[in-house]
Amino acid sequence: MASTYSNNSYVSSEKSSRISTSRGVGAGNSRVRIATTSGWDSGTKNLNMASGMDSTVIVNEKFTMQNLNERLAAYLEKVRLLEKVNAELELNIRKFLDGKASPKSRDYSAYYATIIDLQGKIQTAIHSKGGVYLSTENAKLAMDDFRLKYETELVTHQSVENDIAGLKRLLDDLHLAKTDHSLQIDTLNEEMAFLKKNHEEDMLAMRERMSGQVHVEVDAVPQADLNKCLEEIRKHYETVTAKTKRKLECWFKTKTESLKQEVVTSTESLQTSHTTVRSKLLSLQAELQTAQSLKVSLEETLAENQASYAKRMAGFQMKVTQEYNILLDIKTRLELEIAEYRRLLDSETSNIKTTSSSSSTSRTKVITMVEEVMDGKVICSSTSSTYSTK
Repeated sequence: MASTYSNNSYVSSEKSSRISTSRGVGAGNSRVRIATTSGWDSGTKNLNMASGMDSTVIVNEKFTMQNLNERLAAYLEKVRLLEKVNAELELNIRKFLDGKASPKSRDYSAYYATIIDLQGKIQTAIHSKGGVYLSTENAKLAMDDFRLKYETELVTHQSVENDIAGLKRLLDDLHLAKTDHSLQIDTLNEEMAFLKKNHEEDMLAMRERMSGQVHVEVDAVPQADLNKCLEEIRKHYETVTAKTKRKLECWFKTKTESLKQEVVTSTESLQTSHTTVRSKLLSLQAELQTAQSLKVSLEETLAENQASYAKRMAGFQMKVTQEYNILLDIKTRLELEIAEYRRLLDSETSNIKTTSSSSSTSRTKVITMVEEVMDGKVICSSTSSTYSTK
């Protein structure tokens, strides 16, 4: 940088250009806009110096200008360094916001694998639960079927018992009839003995009466022997009674044996069915308890996994929030530093303006404007200016 002192007017050319850059900052709609304006201020400044100014004052002014130019160069170098650091920070913020805006940039592959594994286990448990439920329903249907069969067999058993009771009553009636017939046979035998005795007495009486009379033979049909007739009648009734008794005893024995066989068969069938139903019921109860235990265990595992992943997600969210707050704090501090540098540069610029009346300079003015926009509204705005002299 160089400065030229003259009593004549200074002419400088002015060039102006504007560079505007916009970039999204923050979550969603906030952004930072940096507007940089560089210009060459030109003008004609006439300085009429008194011809009587001595050389000492001129030398002091030259040293002052050189000192100011060196300080300005140092400040400009610092400004360029800060702009470089600011650009790096903006790049880091942009990367962070891009990474935050797109969750896919983070590597969740390990968690996805665990989640997929757990989802597979959950699906397997659901299928197992469905199979157990179907088995339980089938077992309930089988149990209902066996219960229906048991009730049917129980009704049959009760019917057979009723038939047996009826046959027992019939047997008692047959015993009573047999006893009655025996009594009737005894009564008939007694009557027959009584009639036989009376007949013999009558025959003896008639023989005694006819022993002293004339014997007269009469040619007549001989009369039937009463004893023989009674004997034939007795034998006939005894034969009929014995035959009826044998038939009744044979029928009773056959019917009793048949009923006993049916009762034994029904009892064995009922016992077998009862044993089968009981064993099946115990087996189904054991399977149901196992299925319920498995269901409770799977529900507890699912609840634990959900709680664990919820805790992890809360930790990740807290970490992201902390990182965002740290970056926001860094951004705030950088804005404060930029404002401080702007204040220093403004104060230095005012000093340069007081001395520029005695020198012809070509200056570059850099204006940096930082705006933070949220949801289409400007939240805060800051402007910084830098100068360079040639």
